[in-house]
Amino acid sequence: MFESIAIIIFILITSLAGYYFRLLTFSGSIAAFIVGAAAGWGFGFYGLLVLGFFFASSSFWSKFKSHKKRNSKISMQKDQEGIGSRLLQMEA
Repeated sequence: MFESIAIIIFILITSLAGYYFRLLTFSGSIAAFIVGAAAGWGFGFYGLLVLGFFFASSSFWSKFKSHKKRNSKISMQKDQEGIGSRLLQMEA
């Protein structure tokens, strides 16, 4: 009984930490809690361990060089805006 309560508290803390550190949205945090509880109930500690490794690695890879990705998106958007304005000038 104590183990089940400890697992639920751990899942709750982890999902809230994901929201606090902006790794998850609020609805993502709720979904993480539900999926974590289901994995904990169905697969126990080892299921949570696999799920935790997946969450940690996916969070790392989404943040990895995110500033370069953001800058390239801004650059791409400016290029597309420039093409649109050049087309409008050509039509006039």
